[in-house]
Amino acid sequence: MGRDKASLPGPDGTPLAVRVAETLRTAGATEVFAIGGARAPAWEAPAWLPDLRGGAGPLAGLEAALALGGWWWLVACDLPGVRAEDLGALLAAREGERPVVAWLDGRCQPLLGLYGPAQLGPLRTALDARRLRAVEVVGEWRPVRVDLGSVSNLNTPDEFARWARDASDPEAPRIS
Repeated sequence: MGRDKASLPGPDGTPLAVRVAETLRTAGATEVFAIGGARAPAWEAPAWLPDLRGGAGPLAGLEAALALGGWWWLVACDLPGVRAEDLGALLAAREGERPVVAWLDGRCQPLLGLYGPAQLGPLRTALDARRLRAVEVVGEWRPVRVDLGSVSNLNTPDEFARWARDASDPEAPRIS
């Protein structure tokens, strides 16, 4: 998109990462972090957790969270349409140690999932081998699949503009 998506302001001026953090808290998360990058973001919330290794993309962020122990929701900041109910559906689908991953519009979205301690070892193996494609790495873990239908995923300026327009209208349907 040409700029840091996390700091893009939504229709109410709230940065996308802060919006996603608020959704995580509504869903019951007790600890919420913005993860990644070489430096803390300019906005104040949520707390920042640096990647453990640079240049490894979103999977490095997942590694940083999992290294803290426990189970973590992973929600990319460019998914501002995620609702607390969506996160609840991921949690409800948890089966043993398997990760739980959202499917949006029929496609695997590994940056919207629930991950636990059992994924840390295989994740580190993949990162050590410079395997950075999240959809491939996570797919090998045989995640539980949760179909969430359509959640706005903002990858272009046009998608962001459409989402911002629709998000400012409470009667607008969720977009993809």
